[in-house]
Amino acid sequence: MTIKKLPKIQSAVDLLVKNVTNAVKKLIIFLIIPKPQLPWWLKIETIRPRCIYFFGPFDHPLEAKLFQHGYVHDLKEEQAQGITVKLEQGNVTKLTITEENEEYSHFNLE
Repeated sequence: MTIKKLPKIQSAVDLLVKNVTNAVKKLIIFLIIPKPQLPWWLKIETIRPRCIYFFGPFDHPLEAKLFQHGYVHDLKEEQAQGITVKLEQGNVTKLTITEENEEYSHFNLE
C-alpha cells in the first residue's frame, strides 16, 4: 500500500465511524424515549355471565399476554363459561360491561 492511499482509507473509515455512530444514537433514542401510543388491553368476553371485561392497561402486548393466564384462571374459578380473549389497543372507559348495560350490544374500543 502506498502512502498516498492512506488518507483516502482514513477518510472512508472516518465516514463509516460517523455513520455508525449516528445510527447507534438514533437506535438509543428510539429505545429509550417513550413514544406516545394507545395502551394495550386484554378484552375477555364470557357467555355466562354475558360480560365483557377489560384488563390493563399494558404498555406492550407481550406484557398483556404474560398476565392473560391469571385473568382467565380467575374467571374459570368463578365458573364463567365461554371465555374468549382478544388483545386490543385503545382507550377503555369501563372495565366491566354486562348484558344489562345499554352499550353492551354496540361496544367498541375508542
